[in-house]
Amino acid sequence: MARRRVSPPLPDPLPDASARAGLDAAPDGILAAREDGTLRYGNPAMGRLLGVAPGALPGTSLRAWVPDDWWVDWQNPVLETVLPLADGTRVPVVVTRAWVPGDGRRDLFLYVHDLTARRATEAALRRSEHRYALAFNASPDAINLTRLKDGTYLEVSEGFTRMSGWTRDESLGRTAIELGIWAEPDERRSMAALLRERGEFDGLAFSFRHKTGRLLKGLMSGRIVSLDGVPCILTITRDITRQVEAEQALRNLSELMTSIMTQVQAYIALIDRRGRIRFLNRVPAGIAPEDIQGADFRLGLREETRELADRALAAVLAGSPQEAWEGWAMGPGGKWCWYHSQMGPMTENGELTGAVLVSLDETLRRRQEERIRDSEDRFQAFQLHTPDALFWIRVETGGRLAMEGMNPAAERVLGLASEQVRGRSFEAVVPASMARLFEDHVRQTLAAGAPRTFEEDIPGQAGTVHMTTTLVPVRDAAGRIYRVVGTSRDTTHARRMEEALRQAQKLESLGVLAGGIAHDFNNLLTAIMGNLNLAQAGLPETSPALPLLDAVENAVLKASELTGQMLAYSGKGRFSVKPRDLNAVVSDLVRLLKATLTKKATLQVQLGEDLPAIEGDAAQLQQVVMNLVTNASDALGGREGVIRIATSLASLDAARIAEEFPAQNLSPGPYVVLEVEDTGCGMTPEVLARIFDPFFTTKIQGRGLGLSAMLGILRGHKAGLRIRSEPGSGSLFQVYFPATAGKVPAEAEARPEAGCAFRGRVLLVDDEEIILESTGAVLASLGFEVVAARDGQEALEAFSAPGADWALVLMDLTMPRMDGATAFRAMRDLKPGVPVILSSGYDRQALEGAQPAAFVQKPYRVKELGALVRDVLAGTGAPIPQKR
Repeated sequence: MARRRVSPPLPDPLPDASARAGLDAAPDGILAAREDGTLRYGNPAMGRLLGVAPGALPGTSLRAWVPDDWWVDWQNPVLETVLPLADGTRVPVVVTRAWVPGDGRRDLFLYVHDLTARRATEAALRRSEHRYALAFNASPDAINLTRLKDGTYLEVSEGFTRMSGWTRDESLGRTAIELGIWAEPDERRSMAALLRERGEFDGLAFSFRHKTGRLLKGLMSGRIVSLDGVPCILTITRDITRQVEAEQALRNLSELMTSIMTQVQAYIALIDRRGRIRFLNRVPAGIAPEDIQGADFRLGLREETRELADRALAAVLAGSPQEAWEGWAMGPGGKWCWYHSQMGPMTENGELTGAVLVSLDETLRRRQEERIRDSEDRFQAFQLHTPDALFWIRVETGGRLAMEGMNPAAERVLGLASEQVRGRSFEAVVPASMARLFEDHVRQTLAAGAPRTFEEDIPGQAGTVHMTTTLVPVRDAAGRIYRVVGTSRDTTHARRMEEALRQAQKLESLGVLAGGIAHDFNNLLTAIMGNLNLAQAGLPETSPALPLLDAVENAVLKASELTGQMLAYSGKGRFSVKPRDLNAVVSDLVRLLKATLTKKATLQVQLGEDLPAIEGDAAQLQQVVMNLVTNASDALGGREGVIRIATSLASLDAARIAEEFPAQNLSPGPYVVLEVEDTGCGMTPEVLARIFDPFFTTKIQGRGLGLSAMLGILRGHKAGLRIRSEPGSGSLFQVYFPATAGKVPAEAEARPEAGCAFRGRVLLVDDEEIILESTGAVLASLGFEVVAARDGQEALEAFSAPGADWALVLMDLTMPRMDGATAFRAMRDLKPGVPVILSSGYDRQALEGAQPAAFVQKPYRVKELGALVRDVLAGTGAPIPQKR
C-alpha cells in the first residue's frame, strides 16, 4: 500500500473518564488494543467507519478488522492506505499508530482518518487544473513547477520567459540558483522555511535577476503539489492577497486564476457551446459586470468580424484545436478597436463544453502595419515609375554576390526581366567585362561599409549609356552586410550637356580673345588706311608710288577681311543686319556653288515655300552656306555622292530646345531651317568634338577659321545648330535661324559719288592716339575743323561747352571712363540736332540699343567716310535697327 507521512497530534494515552468522552466525540476513528491484539476500545466514529456498533469491537481481535501491515509494519508510524470493509468497499484512510504505556503494560492506539472527502476534493482540483491549464500560457505572470527535492524546473510558462528572459528550453532541467535568478539568498531561505512549515506561502516579496542582469521585484505565491507521486512546488509570481486552505483549493485556484487574468492585457473569456460568456477576466469600461455574464460574445462585433467569429466557434466545436481571426469590435469608451483573437476548445471532465477565447487589442499594431503598407505602396509606385534603375544584390555568408531583383527601369537598361536575374551572379547576367566592373564596385562598397558612388559606361542598344551609380550597404541585426541596394541614373544627356557647355565656354573664351584682337587690329588698320588714303590723294595720278600704295590698300582690305572672320568667330560680326530671304541667299549662291564643287558631286536644292524672313547679314549668311557646302564637298573625297541643300520652317518649344540644343541660347518660337546633307565619309565622335576649334582640319591643306568662324556667325545671329554624323554614313548640318515678322527690303539704287567739300567743326572722339591723328587728318582734308577728345567724358565736356557749335560728332564706342554709347545718349539729350556717327572695331551690335545718325565699321577708307558724312549731313543716313 502507498504511504505518506503526516503529522497529526497524538491523544493523551491515559483514558480516564473525561478523556474517554473526548475520544468518543472525536470525528476520526480510534482503536485501542493490547499487545496481543485484543481490542479494548473503539469509538463511535470507528464503528461508523466499519459499519458496526462501537460496543461490538472490545474483546475482538484487531486483525479481524484491519490489514496485517497495520500491525506488523512499524517502520512508519503513519500510513496512508486503504481500509477494506466487509462489503468489499475500500476506504482510503490515514492511520497514525502509537504505543501508550500504562499500569505496567502498553496499549496500541490507532487513529484512523477517512480520506474519502479529501480525495473527492483532490479530484475536483485536478479537473479545475485541467480546465484552467488552457489559460496557463495566456498569463503575463511567471508560473513555474519545480521539483521539491532539488528545485529543478519541470515546467515554466511563457510569462516566466517574458519576466526572466530565460526560455523554456534554457530553464527546464536547471535550478533558479544555476540561472542566477535569486538575487537575495535570505529571501530564498524564507520561502523554503515557509514551505517546510506550512507547505505553501502567499505574497512573498523578493528580488530576482533577469537574464540580462537587471534586478527586478516580484511577489510570489506557491505551494507543494504532487505530480505523479513526486512532490513539487507550484509558484506564481504575482500580487496575491491570500491563500485558501487545501480543502478549499478549487475556489482558491479559481480566484487566483481570475486575479491573474484581470492583469492580462488581453481579454480572456470562457464561452459555452452557444457562445454565451461564462467568464471574462476583466470588464470593459462602461459595462456593468452583471451584463457580461451570459451575454453573447459576438455582441459589439462588426458584421464582417461576427462572421469570422461564428466560423471559428463552429470549427472549434467541430474539433479544431485552434482558430484565429482579426477584426473590428467595440472597445473601451465606445471606440472601435482592432482585435486579434484566438479560440481553442474548453473541456471539463473530458467533455467539450465550450471554447476559450483570448482577444488582444492590436489597434496600434494595425495602424503601424497600415503605415508600413502605405510606405511600401509609395515605394512600389516610386520604383515602378522612376526613370532611375534600382536593383538589389544579396551578399551571401561566403561572400558570393547574387542578384535579388530590379525595377522596370533597370530591366530596360539590361534588357532582362527581374525574374531572369534573381539568384544569378553578375557573370550570368551581363558580359564578363561589365560583370567585373559591377563586382569591383560592390566589393569596394563592402570594404568601405558605407555608400559609394561610381561612374559607369554601359553598352546599350542605342550606344554607350553613361550611368551614375550609388551603392548602399544594408546590415542585419548582427551588423553583417547582407544586401547592397543600388540606384543608377542615366546621365548620358547631362554629360552631353556638360560637354556642350564646356565646348561653348571654350569657344566663347576664344571668341572674346579673337574679338579683342580684331578690334585692336581694326583700329590699327583704320589709322593705316587713313594715312594711306591721304598719301594717295596727295600724289599726282602719274606718280610711280600710286601702284605701290594701291597694293598696300589691297593688303589692308585683305587684313580687314581676316579681322572680319575673327569678328564672325567671336559672334560680333553682323555688319549689315536687316530682314533677309534665306531662299534668296541660297539661290544666289547656287551657280557659284556648282562651279566650286567637285564634278562628282550632285547638288540637290529643296527650298521650302512661303518661309518667313530672318534677320542677318547677307555676306555672313552666304559664308555660312559656302562653308557648309564646301565642307560637304570635301567629305565626298573625290567619290561620287550627293549634297543636298534644303530650307524649311520649324517650331521649337522649351522641351525640344533643352533636349536637342544643349548649351545653346535659343528662345522658343518659329525658326527657318537650313539643311546641308552629304553622303560622304562622315565623322567620328572625336572629330565631331573638334570641328569648331580654330584652324582644326582633317584635310592636308586647311582653309583658315572655316567652321569655327561659321559658328561665331551663328552665335551672332542667335541661330541654333544640330549635327548628325557617323563614319561611313555622311553628315547632316541643320541651322535654325529665328524667324522675324519683318519684310525683306527692296534693293536701294546706287547713287553716284559727289565731290566732298565740307565746313564746320567736328568733334572726333577716340581713345587711340593714332586714330585721332589719322582720322583727324582725313576729316581736315575734307574741310572740317577737327576738335579731338580721348574718351566720352572729355567729349561730353567739350560738346556742352558754352558757345560750342558742332556740325558733326564722330565717336568710337569702346573707350575708358565713359563709353561712346553713354556719351551719345547724353549728347542727344543736350543737343538732339547735332548728328553723331558712332564707330567701332566691332560690328553694330556694340551699339547696345543706341540709334545714332550712322554707324561706320573700322577700318574704313576716306571715300567711304566722306560718302557717309555727306549722307548724314544731307539727312539721308540709313536708320540703325534696334538691337534684338
